[in-house]
Amino acid sequence: MDPRAIRILTIAVLASALLAACGTAGLSLAVPTITIPAGNTGGTVCYARGEATTRLGITSATYDAMATYRSNALVDTSTTIEVWVYGRASDPGSTCSAPSASDVLLGGPFTLELGVERAVTIGEGEAGEALAALVRSGAYWIGVALDAGVSLGGERSITFDQGRVRLRF
Repeated sequence: MDPRAIRILTIAVLASALLAACGTAGLSLAVPTITIPAGNTGGTVCYARGEATTRLGITSATYDAMATYRSNALVDTSTTIEVWVYGRASDPGSTCSAPSASDVLLGGPFTLELGVERAVTIGEGEAGEALAALVRSGAYWIGVALDAGVSLGGERSITFDQGRVRLRF
């Protein structure tokens, strides 16, 4: 192996070990836009799949983003919704499913107004450890449940833009 490659590998291993040993060390990563369907959920949680880029030694995680409620419904009886964010480590089996013991509350309720961006943080307090456990599992699902008026025709969604995940090791 090339001596330069060995040095780079050694530095990377030492840096990983230092991060893992230090409980306050953190890393902030940009997260692509996430859009989760939010039709008339009727008590269900609607999910989108997430995937971790790193899992080594994560003890806590928070996710900050700008959340926007969007609707192109023909009839929408409310312009605001209450949103709860959930996570799970197993496939829910369909885009929207009834809540189960596999669902972990990660944040909310957040009040979102139709078409208005709002800053939200998911994974505060003890939920940060739960979010970290999901990230460590590799593939995971992030979902939303909402309480809102009825909409007919069209689709509703919650979009999380400008997301950043902060990982603690």
